Amino acid sequence: MSVDVSIIVPVYNMELYLEECLDSIFNQTYKNIEVIIVNDGSIDRYKNIIKNYIEKYKNIIYIEQDNQGLSMSRNNAINNANGEYILFLDSDDYISCDCIENLYKKAKDMDLDIVIMGHKKIYNNCSKEDELYIYNIDENKIYSGKTISDMMLQRKIQGYSCDKLIRLDLIKKSNMYFEPNRYIEDLYPMFKIAYESNKISFVNKAMYNYRQL
Repeated sequence: MSVDVSIIVPVYNMELYLEECLDSIFNQTYKNIEVIIVNDGSIDRYKNIIKNYIEKYKNIIYIEQDNQGLSMSRNNAINNANGEYILFLDSDDYISCDCIENLYKKAKDMDLDIVIMGHKKIYNNCSKEDELYIYNIDENKIYSGKTISDMMLQRKIQGYSCDKLIRLDLIKKSNMYFEPNRYIEDLYPMFKIAYESNKISFVNKAMYNYRQL
């Protein structure tokens, strides 16, 4: 059976938030997904949490590696992905229950390379209020890669990896690679993949919850 979306979750010692992250995936309204969990050298407590999910769900690919960092975790997961599209989800974040359904339907309806969604910055343990980021760009239009990459340069669109559903064939064709030990590791790969895309559009809903620690 083919897989529509691979959700990539690198894990490194995020005990407080890992279960919320994984529950948000397995509570999705859209079910034809696989979950690639990369244990990047986490301690035993995290292995036990992950083990519980592996025993309960059959659509998990589990990769265990020595600590190599977020970039290499993502790269290793991409090499093991089977989905038509990929979504990156950090283990301290979570997504709304209709996230994959909305993104994948949009991608298929318009034959898109990338779908960009809004996100919400979640501030824990501080007085700062949560912040909602919705681009309010016409979601009925298809945009070229050049248009979107120009908007990234102008900072009208963020270069986050986590707010984008990306076609796996495009990732492989462009040889997209997260460079280890780079500050803001996803900015350049996201700019590159956007520039090399032909068809990009938006879902103007904040479905990714981006925790600020």
